Amino acid sequence: MPKYSLAVVRPFLAPWEIETFDELEKRKVEVFYISTAYPSSSYESILLYVGRLIKQKGVIELILAMKLAKKMISGATLLLVCGGPLEETVKRLSKDLGLEESIRLYGPVLHESMPEVYRVADVLVLPSIATKTWMEQFGYVLAEAMATGIPVVASNCGAIPELVKHKETGLLTEPGNPIDLAQRIIEILKNDELKQKVKKNGMKYVRKYHSLEEVVPKLDDFYLTLIQAKR
Repeated sequence: MPKYSLAVVRPFLAPWEIETFDELEKRKVEVFYISTAYPSSSYESILLYVGRLIKQKGVIELILAMKLAKKMISGATLLLVCGGPLEETVKRLSKDLGLEESIRLYGPVLHESMPEVYRVADVLVLPSIATKTWMEQFGYVLAEAMATGIPVVASNCGAIPELVKHKETGLLTEPGNPIDLAQRIIEILKNDELKQKVKKNGMKYVRKYHSLEEVVPKLDDFYLTLIQAKR
């Protein structure tokens, strides 16, 4: 019987993705229009979602959770970055719930412009819902947000818990449950001690396990092992 071995190589982030906001300022990154329209000092709390507007990403549950969260955080604003087939549904639901002024939709954003999007956020939310044919994988937006000091709230499904450790590097929420999602959003925004803890731990975790310096040597070792095995 042939022998098999398993090698785990984590995804890595580009150098700009693990820079802090202070470092980005030093590089004088061009100000993006979202950060101009939504300076962090002008809003009580800004929630950010980055991804396609599709059912399995939990965007409907996010809108419902936003309605509940605003009962405790009246000045909260939700920014939805990207597009998708549920865009008109999201607009209609937002209007039906009286959230037209609290939810803003933006189209796709260039990857190199994302630091300026993250910088306006108080929390990034990824409420994915696994199906029989799909589940969330690594979740680069989570790692990018964590690397830039943004606390994250994400569903406890797919590969997300590999990155988001509950109340350590972020908060996990029950998939498909807008009530639990709203509670987690309120918790991270209202509990400053918890927020600072997960921000610090999230940055450390991503820099330790998902930097080029960490991942590339392991890739080199992996490919060298394959080459040697074929000789």
